[in-house]
Amino acid sequence: MINPLMKKRNYTLSLFLVALMLLIFTGCEDFFLSEAENVDIPGSEPQLVVNSFISPQDSLIKVYVHRSIPHTVASGEVAPVNGNADVYMAPAGGEFIQLPYDNNLQAFTVPAAVFPIEAGSYYQLKVESFEGEMVEAECFVPEYGVEDVAFEDVRIIYDNWGGMEMLLGWTVKPLKTTETNYFRTGGFVRSYQINDYGNNDTVFVGSQELWLERGNEFFTDEEGALYNFKGEFYGWMNFDGSSGQNETYQTIDSVFVFVLQTDFPYYRFHQSVEDYFYYGDDFPFAESVHIYSNIEGGLGAFGGYNRKDYMIRAFTPENK
Repeated sequence: MINPLMKKRNYTLSLFLVALMLLIFTGCEDFFLSEAENVDIPGSEPQLVVNSFISPQDSLIKVYVHRSIPHTVASGEVAPVNGNADVYMAPAGGEFIQLPYDNNLQAFTVPAAVFPIEAGSYYQLKVESFEGEMVEAECFVPEYGVEDVAFEDVRIIYDNWGGMEMLLGWTVKPLKTTETNYFRTGGFVRSYQINDYGNNDTVFVGSQELWLERGNEFFTDEEGALYNFKGEFYGWMNFDGSSGQNETYQTIDSVFVFVLQTDFPYYRFHQSVEDYFYYGDDFPFAESVHIYSNIEGGLGAFGGYNRKDYMIRAFTPENK
């Protein structure tokens, strides 16, 4: 006979897992938005800063438009863009559509059902602010050209204080082509925690990125070579809204590895941003990092990518 409480737990957990997967496949813009907004860009005059990264996996296309604040200008003297701009997007050679402004997301958006993104296609972006500024850019959304992704050395260790250690190795083998292809890879663990409140159990779901200790997050390929990576996580999960009371258990549920094949603007922009934050002020002899931009007449990046997530089921060890 099925325990009604267990049935309720499984149903509640399923809802959270479905919601999490929807977030995973929505797109990458939100993940990189903070990087784009916090880039310190010198200059003599404020310029439009436009960032948008599109893929066939998106359910909502988003374009973020800001205005740069040069070091020589006080922040209060630069008016924010907000919705005071007209944003247009089109397949290369096709008809432009206008993206309305979403106050909640603070971005110009259009549903993918209205404007689907297709692999192997070029796209154009135009932005005209109400102040008369005009910028444009073009990107390419590549096909997903990965022959194989394999996993090895999956290890999960739980200590006596509730901490978790996760080690994972994986390889990526792109398809061999006659041109240079651009990739990004990484991983994360998902965990859940069930708080025991009698008939009102609450499930909290969290995720944490793996620390990449072997391999480069960004890499290029044209020979179909084999690339090796190893990621690690150690510590405790943070669960939004969890009170920490009456916890029945906390355990790693699943491990994910993602692989993106990108165009050059996506690859070069994010690589330059990573270099910028990596060196920062910690290494006095480091050369200055130039933040890549493909926005004509302004700053920022308009790029395309194709993404696939690989899920590995990680069961709780018997000694837990």
